[in-house]
Parts: sequence; structure tokens; C-alpha cells
Amino acid sequence: MHLNNEQLLELDDTAKLHLISCSDCRKKVKNIANLRMGLTKLPVLKMPTNNWQQTKQAYLLQLKEQQAEKSKREMKIWRAGALSMAASLLIVVLWGMPKLSVNSHMPLTKETQLSQLIAHNQLLQQEFSQRATASLDNVYLVQLNDELSKIDKALQQAYAESVGNKEKEQLWQQRHKIIGQMLLATEQQKTITI
Repeated sequence: MHLNNEQLLELDDTAKLHLISCSDCRKKVKNIANLRMGLTKLPVLKMPTNNWQQTKQAYLLQLKEQQAEKSKREMKIWRAGALSMAASLLIVVLWGMPKLSVNSHMPLTKETQLSQLIAHNQLLQQEFSQRATASLDNVYLVQLNDELSKIDKALQQAYAESVGNKEKEQLWQQRHKIIGQMLLATEQQKTITI
């Protein structure tokens, strides 16, 4: 029977007696001795002391960048929320205002045209919401709803980036057209199901 690893590493009297008669265990002890000698010849390395400071500075810099990015994202969310709130307030104010006609003495400016377009979009959206509670299983309506979502996203981006009124008006007109198509599709679906 041979010596186990613990006995080979720490030779006691019994292990020494065994080594006299066992050449395999003697080879193992010789290999361990050579390994120990080789390890003692290796140079002792010292850890650099400035490495910790560099690591700490890099970590703190990365942390500051992450915090700045998080602040930017939070600011965008607040801006979008404030913009949504302002748009809602505008709609409420416009809802209560009398309709302006073309024959009115007050000339229509681009801002009032845009405001009226926004208000009309909101009315159409409400009308569609009332009619289309269960009609979104229609594939055409789902596609139109996807287009509407894309335009809404483009509108949010246009307001966030302070795009000119002309571009906003085009987006609102596209939105108006799609909601009109959705209303028409719900009417056609009602006619078909009756």
C-alpha cells in the first residue's frame, strides 16, 4: 500500500520506513522536493501601490458617467411628461373655446390651425375609443393602430426636439387621416356584422 498525499507532504517515521521499500513513493517525494525547490527560486513580486488608486479613480469616473446618463434619461421623462400635461391642458382649453370659422374677423394663424387640428384629433380619438371597444381583432384596424402608435411616437419626438410647426402639423394631419380610416373601418365592420 502506498502513502497518500498528506503523508507524502509531511513525512513521519512510518512514512520514512515505507519509502525504504517503495520506489513509487520515493519518486513522488523526489518530485515534491523538486517542485518546492523550484518555487523557492521564483522571484517575489510586489503588488504595485498606485494600481488601487487608478482602479478607484476609474470606478468613480464610470459611476459619475452612469449617474449623468441616468439624470439625462430622467430629464427626458420629465420633459415628455410636462409636454403631455401641456398638450392635455391645451386640449381642455381648446375644448371650451368657441369654434373659429373661416368667415371670422380674426385671421387664422399657423398656431391656431395647429391647435384646432390637435383638438379635432382628440375628438376623433374619443369617438374611436367609444366605438371600437371590441373591434381591434380586425387585422386592418390593428395595422392602423400600429401606424397611429408610430405617428404618436414621432409627435412626441417632434415636441421634445422643438421641431417647427409645419412638421408637427404634417404629423397631426397624418394622425387625423389614420383615425378617420379607423372610424370608417369600425363603421364598415358594424355594417358587415349586422
